[in-house]
Amino acid sequence: MSQVLAAFYGLAELLRLQVLWGPHSVLMSGGYQPAMMCRVFTAVTFGFLEPTFLLLALFSCIYSVQVRLAFAFGVECCLLDVS
Repeated sequence: MSQVLAAFYGLAELLRLQVLWGPHSVLMSGGYQPAMMCRVFTAVTFGFLEPTFLLLALFSCIYSVQVRLAFAFGVECCLLDVS
């Protein structure tokens, strides 16, 4: 999941390049308006990708803590059962 998000983030960074979208675009003749591409970049990057990365980091931290607590309590419970 994180690799897919990183790939989309990398592609979103390409929206900032004038050589791809400007008047002398290598992709399409005439290009797009820079103001529109700037709005698309801002919406995609800060509206979707950044919050998704933050949620992914949060869930990774929560999962890591839960696994450690489960292991710690599981080992502790086994030690109490043996005694």
